[in-house]
Amino acid sequence: MNEIPSAEHISVEINDHVATVWMDRPDALNAMAPQFWR
Repeated sequence: MNEIPSAEHISVEINDHVATVWMDRPDALNAMAPQFWR
């Protein structure tokens, strides 16, 4: 399992060639902020 350095509200983990991306903005109901689009 490999973890990639995460941004403030994004976590990424790679396991067996599968990437899992978590968006963590519970205060905004995980709405996508402009940072997600960069």
